[in-house]
Amino acid sequence: MNAAAPAARPPRQRWLLRRRQAGQRRDKPSSALKKEIKAEAAAAPTSKEIKAARQLGVIMGAFTVCFLPYFVCFTVVALCADCVDTHLMTTVTWIGYALPYLRLGR
Repeated sequence: MNAAAPAARPPRQRWLLRRRQAGQRRDKPSSALKKEIKAEAAAAPTSKEIKAARQLGVIMGAFTVCFLPYFVCFTVVALCADCVDTHLMTTVTWIGYALPYLRLGR
């Protein structure tokens, strides 16, 4: 085992490893280590949080892909009506309309 391996382990496993190396097996962890273990367990993201974050990323990505061209084209048309082709404007409008039909999150 290399020297970096104990540092990569959770606090409880590091404490047990230190105790085993010192020959002490039945000692209880100190209160500071208990607090560290609880804080690390509370800070670790759960699988539900990871799934929710991934789903939110997909929803925001779809929103950006569908509506960013729509808003950019309408802004350009407001400034210069002849700068955007009518077929492009129709296509971008329908891409904007397509977002509700993707039914993301259900």
